[in-house]
Order: sequence, then structure tokens, then C-alpha cells
Amino acid sequence: VGTVLGLAVGAVLGGRALARELTGFAGDARGARLDRRTAVRRLAFALGAVVLGMAIGAIQYLPVREYVSWSPRAGGRDYAYATSYSFPLVELFNLYLPQYTGMLDNYWGPNGIHLHSEYLGASVLVLASLAFGGDADRRFRRFWIGTGFVALLWMLGGSTPFFRIVYELVPGTKFFRAPSTIIYVFALAVAVMASLGTEKLMRGAVHRKLLYAWAGIGAALALLALGGVLSSLAEGSARAVGEQMALAQGYPADVLPQAAAQWGERAAGNAGALVAGAWRSFLFLALAVGVALAAARGLATRTQLTIALVLVVGLDLWSVARHYWLFSAPAASLYASDPAIEYLKAQPQPGRVLVKALGDSGLAQSDPYFGGDSNGRGTGLMVHGIRSVAGYHGNELGRYDQLVSLPLQGNGQVALLPTFWRHENVRYLYTNAAVTDTGLVKLVGPVRNSAGSTVYLYRLPGENPYAWVATASAKAADQDALRAVLDPRFDATRLAVFDTGAASPAGAADAGSVAGSTITASASDVGPGRATLQLSAPASAGAVLMVSENFFPGWSATVDGRAQPVYRADFNLIGVPLPAGARTIRLEFRDAAIATGKTVTILALLLAFGLVGAGVFADRRSAVV
Repeated sequence: VGTVLGLAVGAVLGGRALARELTGFAGDARGARLDRRTAVRRLAFALGAVVLGMAIGAIQYLPVREYVSWSPRAGGRDYAYATSYSFPLVELFNLYLPQYTGMLDNYWGPNGIHLHSEYLGASVLVLASLAFGGDADRRFRRFWIGTGFVALLWMLGGSTPFFRIVYELVPGTKFFRAPSTIIYVFALAVAVMASLGTEKLMRGAVHRKLLYAWAGIGAALALLALGGVLSSLAEGSARAVGEQMALAQGYPADVLPQAAAQWGERAAGNAGALVAGAWRSFLFLALAVGVALAAARGLATRTQLTIALVLVVGLDLWSVARHYWLFSAPAASLYASDPAIEYLKAQPQPGRVLVKALGDSGLAQSDPYFGGDSNGRGTGLMVHGIRSVAGYHGNELGRYDQLVSLPLQGNGQVALLPTFWRHENVRYLYTNAAVTDTGLVKLVGPVRNSAGSTVYLYRLPGENPYAWVATASAKAADQDALRAVLDPRFDATRLAVFDTGAASPAGAADAGSVAGSTITASASDVGPGRATLQLSAPASAGAVLMVSENFFPGWSATVDGRAQPVYRADFNLIGVPLPAGARTIRLEFRDAAIATGKTVTILALLLAFGLVGAGVFADRRSAVV
């Protein structure tokens, strides 16, 4: 996003400078005009530096580029999704007064996952304002003003019409949301302006009227807060937010006043913190103004001014940021094992675990195994290397998402289907309550996990193996394969279904004309990116080894020591066509995009260091001459 924003800012602000350079009117550091050849050479070096910088990031860019077509967002998302988590206009007050929309538990704004501060610092804003005016560093200052302005519009997202231009023109925007995250570029621009203002302050070249204006504004806001005016404004804004959120969630019209009242009450409960925050911001604003006036009147040395600014700015930012330094228990305690986990780790054959909290929604937030995010998708088992059905992963594969989110009649869940368990090697249920279903076999429980929750571990019905052998194969479109793998009539040991676009040897076999394979596959050395499968008998011609792992480019296989192609089969799994007589199959994952990106990054870094060294050598040599 930063790279894209940089290109956008360059397009907006750099067009005129580019024209001036190419026409030879630009000047050097001493103001002398440059000839066309020198200007073009400098621009070429600047472009080369940008390309080199992007090459240094290849270790990140290339794997992401490969992943895009496999992502749940591969087709792009609509404008409403792209602008979700835009920076709310009401939170612009927080740049100076972070308590306006409430901090942490007192937050009443529209961003439901708010756990951050947009506070830039009252003292920092004063210093940034000092950068305006004067002739020094005009081009540099204009660039950062422009960068800050574009970043401000960008982070506001759907709050202004500007982001529609970004959405339609900037590549990749349709894949992402949360434009508010670009605030880090806006904050960077403010920080640069504050540094320029500090330089002017050190020279004593500051406008006293501007400082007096800041003091007046800060005092006025503090008095308005003390008089309840800001609290009244906040309550009105909160009521509007509550009504809008209820409306967006589809609540009937008669519920809207109640929702507005609830949000207004939350803002009213924040009134005390708002008053204290307004006076806190005014205190540090006044201190910054005092330091600047001391500099303007020559009442302090540079050393004294430096110490004073470090203390004022540091304490200003720390007094707010310290509330967001939240610490959890050590991982060894937070994710400590329990008897159910130890049982799973001791099993010779791999099996996924269905984590399901029954009747206690509070576990979604308090227990890392049953919860961990707002949707109650526990992720704690991954710490122990145990594969689970659900959990939060920001870069999951799109086909798995399509599988588990397939709509069912009666609002049923795919994860609870026995056909899904068979397909995805789901063998265990990790839950918090005793289950009386006769199809389940209790393995462990009741015991306590690391969060103190009651835990039961059950064995689900069905074999649901990690890998199996299909007698024959055929090709089918994705929509047909998706329906087939969840159909109780589909026998996965009869037929492996390859993608129609795969260059696999699959023919047009009829599942009804072949018998299901009786060959079983036992797994060993199973871990991230590796597995060894041993067949119970030699494979017949045309057989396919199916492995319940999500397919992604980079998987390779050797069959009895010889390389064998790997394909996507049964919609999202790994399929390996087997030659007659095959017995041992080794699977490994090595992503070529990662290897290539790593190589490009290392070479680009070496080139960058080499160019820096060459520049230093050339400068020293010219100085000697």
C-alpha cells in the first residue's frame, strides 16, 4: 500500500518537477540550472533506485503475487468491502484529543475493532505547524504536504468521494479493505513536518502569532470540554453512529431509537475522561508553545531546547500510548498443554480436530482454544502442531473457504457433515461439554485446559483417513467437484476428480463401473510441507493417491524414489497419479516463488551495498583530487 501511495503521490506532485527537469529548467542545490543530459541522468538514477528498492522486497512480493489467484479475494471485492474500516470522520478529533471517541473500553465510535490510538501529539502538531512559511526547503516541504494530504484522503476511504478514484484506478485496491491503515503515511508526513518545524525553532525563526493562536485554541477546547460542550457533541455523534450501525445490520426502524440511546449513554460515560483528556492535551500544547517562545526570544541554548523538546514530546506521546501497551501471559502458560492435547499428539496417524464450544459463547473471547477472535474460531491447537478444521488465518486458500462456507438447507454447517469429515480428515471433536450422541466415542474428559475451561475429546464416526487410494480418475468442473465431495453417495476410493484444466492423465472413468480401492495408506513424518505415505499393497494402473491437504503450487512428489506430478483433485486436495506397483510416496512443499524472491532480494541487497560503497569511494576520490 505504501508503494502504491508513493506512486500516486509521485504522479500528483512529480509531474511538474519531471517536466522542469526534462526541459532543463530545474536547478541544483546551489540554484544553478541543469542541462537536459544531467537532468535525465539524475532521473534515471532515481528510477533505478525505486526499481532496486522494489527488488529488495521481492521475497515478499513474489509469493504474494503467486497467492493472489488462490485467495478468497481473487475476483476482487465490491466498493463497500474495500471501504470497510475507513477512517471515520468523527475520529479526526482524536488526532489532537484521543479521548473524544473514547479510549479502549470507553470507545463509542463506528470502528468495532478499535484497539489503537490515532493521537499524533498536541506538541507534535504545534511543531509541524511551525514548518509552514519561509523559503527554505520549499520543494521538500511541498512534497510532504502533498504526501500528507493524499494519505489523509486515502485513509478516510468511503468518507469522501476521493477513494472511488483510488478504487477504480489503483491496481490491487479491490483485494483489500481498511484504508484507515494508511494513517501511518499521514503520521510520517506530520513527523517530517514536525522535524522541519523543529529546525526553524532552533534557529529562532518562528511566528509568535501562530504560537499564541495555538495556545488560544487549546485553551478554548479545554474550557469547552469543562463546560460540557464537547461531551454534548460527542453524545450527539454517538447517537448517530449507533443508529447507522443498527440500520446497517438490518434492525427494524422501531429499534433505531434504542440503539441510538445506547450509544449516547456510552459517550456520556466517557465525559469525565474527555474533560481530563482535553486538559492533558492543552498542557502539552502549552509546554510546546512555551519552548518555542523561549527559542524565539533567545532564552535558552540549543542543548536546553533539545532536552526540553525531547521531554515534552516524549511525555506527551507516552501518556497516551502507554494505555495501549497490553501484555498477555507467556505463551508457555497461555498455550500450556492438557491431557486432550497430549492424546492428540500421541496418535500415530494424523487427524484434524473440530473445535466446538457448546452453550458458552463467552469462551470465544476468553479461551485461546475455543476462541481467539470475534467469531469464536479457536486457533490454539496450531501451537502444538495439531491440524484443526477452523481457526483464523488472514491468508487462507479460497477453495477451502468455498468448501466450508457452502450454503446448506436449514442453515446447517458444512463442518458438521460426516462427508466433510471424510473429505478433510476430521477425526476428533474438542469441546467443552459432555455429548450424549451414541456415534461419538469419548477419549478424554472432563479435564481442564490452560484457560481453565472444561474439555472433552471425542472420536468422530467414520475412518476419515489422512490419505487414501482411488481406483480411477476423471475430470470435472469445480462446481461439480464441490457438490460431489460433500455428497454421501460419492465414494472417494472409487474415483479421484481432477480439475478440467489440469494436465493430468485422468480419463473419463465411470465411478459406477469400478470398485472402490481396498488399498490403505499409512502416514509417517507428517509435518508442515512434508509427509511420507506407505501403501498396504502395490497400486494398480490408473490409481490415484489422494491426500487430505490443501493443494497449492509448490507441492512435489516422489513415488518409490522417482519424481511424479502432483495435481489438484477432489476440488481442493492433493492428487498423485500412481504408476502400477507403487508403494511409497513422499510429498514435499517447496514454493518456487519464495526461492526466487529470496534470490532476487539477496542480489538486490548486494547491489545496493555495492552502489553505496562505490558512491563513498567516488566521493572520497573526488575530494582528494
